[in-house]
Amino acid sequence: MTTNNEINKERHRLYDAYIKELGRYDTELLHETPAARWKWCEDYITDPDAYWLDIADDTDSLCGFLIISSSAADCHPVCDYYICQAYVCPDMRGKGLMTKTALSFITAHRGTYGYDVLKGNRKADRFWKSLFAKLNALPIGLALIRNEDIEKKLKIHGYIVA
Repeated sequence: MTTNNEINKERHRLYDAYIKELGRYDTELLHETPAARWKWCEDYITDPDAYWLDIADDTDSLCGFLIISSSAADCHPVCDYYICQAYVCPDMRGKGLMTKTALSFITAHRGTYGYDVLKGNRKADRFWKSLFAKLNALPIGLALIRNEDIEKKLKIHGYIVA
């Protein structure tokens, strides 16, 4: 039996790998200590408005996560849900695991969705656009809501899933 402590250790490992991968697009992310990166992760685990969806392979080993929030602090003001973080280990990509997880959640929680991607991360941008196209979602324009340096590095998108 897997304990919560073991699951959280694995989540931490995956989240750390995720941030390191994002460092290819924004090196400032790599300046955070592992403890600081884990704090971001813990905030989502304990937030009652956040959905932490673990992604497992066919042996039930964790290989990714999808974090979606309905919290006003995380969401764009016009969105019901915001896709905050999404990651699948490189060796498990292309197997449909993220697609299956995201489609399952979104079809069960229809509404207005937002997400952002770092401008250089074209694969992620294509993935999410393709996923929302599969849902026949209506794209909507979302404006940046804060004038923070990080927002200058992001592309922000929104969709209505009816």
